[in-house]
Amino acid sequence: RAVQLAASLPRVQLQQTKMLHGSVAAAAANPFLQSGGGLAARHYTPVHEKESVLFVCDLQEKFRKAIPQFEEICEISRRLVKTAELLNVPIICTEQYPEGLGNTVADIELPKGTPVINKSTFSMCTPPVMELLKPQHKSVILVGIEAHVCCFHTTLALLDRGIAVHVVVDAVASRSVHDRKYAFAQMERAGAILTTSENVIFGLVKGRDHAKFKDILNIVKTRGPDAGLSKL
Repeated sequence: RAVQLAASLPRVQLQQTKMLHGSVAAAAANPFLQSGGGLAARHYTPVHEKESVLFVCDLQEKFRKAIPQFEEICEISRRLVKTAELLNVPIICTEQYPEGLGNTVADIELPKGTPVINKSTFSMCTPPVMELLKPQHKSVILVGIEAHVCCFHTTLALLDRGIAVHVVVDAVASRSVHDRKYAFAQMERAGAILTTSENVIFGLVKGRDHAKFKDILNIVKTRGPDAGLSKL
């Protein structure tokens, strides 16, 4: 056993060296990870106004009566849409079978010119959507419905492509509380970052010295509505 252990040490050391070099390389590529590479080593990519994209998944009219707290989900999504608009964070919206399920609700106030892409797959990661992503886009902020179907499959598809996913739990819902709860559990286990709208909003501006901080503060100066998280 001692001989076998001794023989395996060089391989272990080589693997550790490769992991270290990978973390250092990731830190060098991302200015927000250059304080030592600690976040890179943990495979954590924070939101950043120049590196993030907001995905709005299937917030359509026919779901209004089917999804608990739909109005609240839309209001929180509206706050994130407004934040993205102020900070020039790209927004990509999809609609599932709009002929039958209707178009995206006006409640979220999508800016004029926002790409709204029709899809038939559960995942938002269709070729037209992925063509809109740029090399600098390292993370996606995800809002919409349903947590256990389209948001779930979108999350897995993005993670599989090496893109970090920040699932905004107070802006992602399902018809069933249990579907929502266990979808979040699966997404987190797969590697998604479960977060809240205010965490994302303040994470994008980083501090009060940001030029748009006062505008952002106006968005969150009133407490966001209850999105039913206490029931999970």
